[in-house]
Amino acid sequence: MYIESSINDKYIRTLNFGCFPKNVLEFQQSQDYFQQLIFIDYQLQLLIDNEFFQNELLPISLLSENNVSANEKLQQLINYSNSISLNYENTPKSYDEKLYYATLMSHLYYLQDNFFEMSKYLNLVKVSYQARSNNQIETASSASSVSLNQIEFIEYLTTRYYVLFGLSAGNNGVNVWLEYLQNFKSPYNKSQVIANHWLDLLFGKLTFELSQRGTIPFSFINHVKNLSLSKNKLVLIAFSNYLLRPENSNIINPSFKQDYTVFLTTEIEESILVKSQFPNANTANTDESQDVNNFINNLYESLSYVPFNLSILKPSLSKRYLLNATLKTFQSKVILSNLIYTLIDLNEYDEALAVFTTYIDYLEKDEELKDGYIDDILSIIDTFSTCIIHFNPLKSFKSGNKFKHNDDSSVCQHLKKFVTLLQKYLLELQKLIDLTYDEEEDESDKVTTAAGDKIPLSFLYRKYNLNILQSDNTQFIELISKAWHATGYYYYYLSSYESSNQIILQNNISLVLKSYKNCLIVNSTGNVLYLFSYALALANSGSLKPALKLCKFILKKFPESFKTWNLLVLLLSSFDNDNSDVTKPIANHTSMNILPDELTNGNANAHGGDGLTANGGNDTKSKLREPEKFINKALNIAGLYTLKHRQRNIKLTVETKYEILQLKLTQLAVLESIHGSQYMIDYLSEVFVLYHELFEVNLSSSSSNKNAANQSSRQFGASDKWSHRPSFIDPSPNAKKNNPHHNINGKDELQFFDAPKLSIANDADSISDLNKKQSRTGSIIGGVGGSRVEKLKRLSTTISSKEGPISRRGSLLYNSVQQKIRKSDSKNSVNKSFAADTSESPQQHLEDENLHFNQQKLQTYPEEQQISKPSKPEYIKDPPRHQHDNLIERKILQQVWLWTARVFLKVGLIDECEQCIVEAETIYEPNFKTYTALGFLTSKSRKFLSLQEFERSLEILTKKDNSLASHNKFNSKYDYGLTLLGLSKLFLIDDDPKNSLFISTKDLNSGIIRLKNLLEDYSLTWPYGYNNPEIWFYLSKIYEFIDDKILLTKSLWRCIELEDKRPVREFIFDEL
Repeated sequence: MYIESSINDKYIRTLNFGCFPKNVLEFQQSQDYFQQLIFIDYQLQLLIDNEFFQNELLPISLLSENNVSANEKLQQLINYSNSISLNYENTPKSYDEKLYYATLMSHLYYLQDNFFEMSKYLNLVKVSYQARSNNQIETASSASSVSLNQIEFIEYLTTRYYVLFGLSAGNNGVNVWLEYLQNFKSPYNKSQVIANHWLDLLFGKLTFELSQRGTIPFSFINHVKNLSLSKNKLVLIAFSNYLLRPENSNIINPSFKQDYTVFLTTEIEESILVKSQFPNANTANTDESQDVNNFINNLYESLSYVPFNLSILKPSLSKRYLLNATLKTFQSKVILSNLIYTLIDLNEYDEALAVFTTYIDYLEKDEELKDGYIDDILSIIDTFSTCIIHFNPLKSFKSGNKFKHNDDSSVCQHLKKFVTLLQKYLLELQKLIDLTYDEEEDESDKVTTAAGDKIPLSFLYRKYNLNILQSDNTQFIELISKAWHATGYYYYYLSSYESSNQIILQNNISLVLKSYKNCLIVNSTGNVLYLFSYALALANSGSLKPALKLCKFILKKFPESFKTWNLLVLLLSSFDNDNSDVTKPIANHTSMNILPDELTNGNANAHGGDGLTANGGNDTKSKLREPEKFINKALNIAGLYTLKHRQRNIKLTVETKYEILQLKLTQLAVLESIHGSQYMIDYLSEVFVLYHELFEVNLSSSSSNKNAANQSSRQFGASDKWSHRPSFIDPSPNAKKNNPHHNINGKDELQFFDAPKLSIANDADSISDLNKKQSRTGSIIGGVGGSRVEKLKRLSTTISSKEGPISRRGSLLYNSVQQKIRKSDSKNSVNKSFAADTSESPQQHLEDENLHFNQQKLQTYPEEQQISKPSKPEYIKDPPRHQHDNLIERKILQQVWLWTARVFLKVGLIDECEQCIVEAETIYEPNFKTYTALGFLTSKSRKFLSLQEFERSLEILTKKDNSLASHNKFNSKYDYGLTLLGLSKLFLIDDDPKNSLFISTKDLNSGIIRLKNLLEDYSLTWPYGYNNPEIWFYLSKIYEFIDDKILLTKSLWRCIELEDKRPVREFIFDEL
């Protein structure tokens, strides 16, 4: 166990982190001289924060003349410091106490513009450039030995001393700083927070003077390399990296970065060529090994502040250099840590994982040799946080498998160990710097408090750590908050994918909220990602009011956080449920009217074909409601944001574009909840306008038929790439022989014909008129119904508009080649065929369905021949083939088309829905999303086809023996739930017992039990299934079927609870 060498050693280590002891105010009454100095330092820092705009080197002469308060407080602190010095005048003092007092007094007099007194105190002590080689430390200290903490503390005081000494030297200050830097031999590690801070202040003052107050830009070749500090390569690299920081971009010339890159590359290449013998354990601390460690630590630490630093030091070169350095050093944690970052940058995650496990072994051995002392704990925490975030399956397996030789289950096992170790280091850091979080609760409290604290937003109302005066934007604060965010991110993964029962799930959710809150206790304003993650977690945990308050807090500081705007509006719509003037949708757009009318606060006709409001009128109130007002404000900000970036010729990221597009979809959902579906449908074209204006890509279907072929859902069964596992209809393998569903495989059901061109009708036709025309003609393909989808396409053929993407209406998509299914029989005739003979068998019923779609072809074949040799579908042309460019844009546009299809399906416009699904398959590729959409479309009219489509989606989403298994698992949880809902709807709502999908009672029981298991597993995924009211409703139907009254009651209450808080859209929608 590590033991401090002096009574103040623990305080010294706290000061090295730039923090103060928790009981620092009590030091005013202390009899210890060093503790009195700590109190003076704390008061000085408070004065700088409150009166000097957090600028340590801003003299009072530059403040406003009316600022009498600052001058009085400064003088009072100077008087108090002088009195302390007199009280301890005859007390023996150590070197660090003398140096501490000299720097504090000179700093106070510098702020007062008293350079005479400042120089007087600086001359009280003689300070060498390097503390580690200063013999005075050993002789002056009364302790038996000098600890590493004391040495690091003196290094910090030395840097602070020479910053002030240069300021007191007038015109000779630059020479003072250059000479100090020339003799700067040992770079500071990450945990020497305050020392690094004062080194940055020195660089800042030196830059200001060398550039003649920022008027002359730096040239690397002609300026920096000619300075005397260039003899010290450590300082040359550190100073150059300092100049490359964003705040200094206006004081370097355009070629600085390129010239520095060439220099740095040359240096590293030469270093690689230097031969060196691998040291053994006895010679591990040789000067040569230490030089390598110092160079690497200085290079990567200073480079970490530079944006786009991978363009300066290529990851491939960095990997070569670091691997070469491992041959010249013995168990260097610095080298391994930076090698891990480099391998992650190269997406070599398997190698990074292996190196990280070795790194942990080195840490354990080092702590054992040092009796538990943890060296550079911030660097350790940063490395753990980075690995946990990047190795998290939500990140490493979501966008392609970055692990080639480890699956997600093995990675999860590693993460469990990593998170445990990270929490150990966070606890140790908490002790070192006196960090305060929420007090631990009793077990009884943990059960009743979901958020881990009775006041989820307490960090907004009180400051937990008054002893930490650093701003939220500092690296120190960022590292601690990043560690807690990494921990919460890990528990979020467990909540979504690895919770086996409700108790484990609730515990994981509680840990998510606790970790995210601890992150914000440390850093409540510095990072919008951390703030939004906690707001979303609160919303998903049911804490809607705290989530709403936090969203408003975020938007005050980050008004261009469009995800937060979206969440804010959705939260407001949740509170609007009790408003009698608001007609709440039966379900959001993704659920497609799954719940029956009696379980909602609206009715099916409220948003149906007539577009009436809840009270039966078409009343549109002029007064905007809260959700509508805020979503309009959000879109206005998005419009200005987009325009500003366009004027500056700065491209928006795909993520930002997607967030703005989601704002538009939320706006339409809000309009639907207030004014009805017909009103909202009139604005559908705006979504396509916005998509085109945001993404600005030409997605031409005609030119994209050259590369990869994809199987369409209309061609289901044309190839045998999907497995024929036992289905819900008959789980036995013999089902293949007896089930027409298997033999036909959709070939006889789906025929392709040359569809007539769609005519453009007047868009003013109401939905009710369309329904009348549909009943008269039997089909609206080529008529008014087709004109709705065709208009979205027709308007999109023009790509010349330059108006704003947010406010303008119209559609600017692309002109694609359609594949359409001809329906020779009307909807009414199909319905008549269902009602004509309710006693027919499922096989005969399926054959009748096929006759409606191709009666002339199918009626000439005997029944047996149709089953054994299904007729070959006729195609108008080859299935669509797509180019591999713009894949993200195509996937997003496919989402838009499928969203539009769901809108049409909600109001009963079947043909428009079908055409949208066709467009979705044309623009990207047929996939589980389109199969599920087709399953919903045919759930009532052609239930065997619907079953096939849902089965096909489940097959893709649950298959584990292909390269896309992990990708589908971590990208399709939402779609998996949607497929389960569609299957549940098909079995429990749409299936007719007189003409059932099931061939026997045993078959029905098997299907229901299997569906029950799938739904129960999905209900253990937070926030997906756990927060979905339809999941719990269908579970209640199953529990009613199996006569489990306890679970029936629980599931119904959960369904009602979620329904009362339902927003107009899910808090989590389709993600990229």
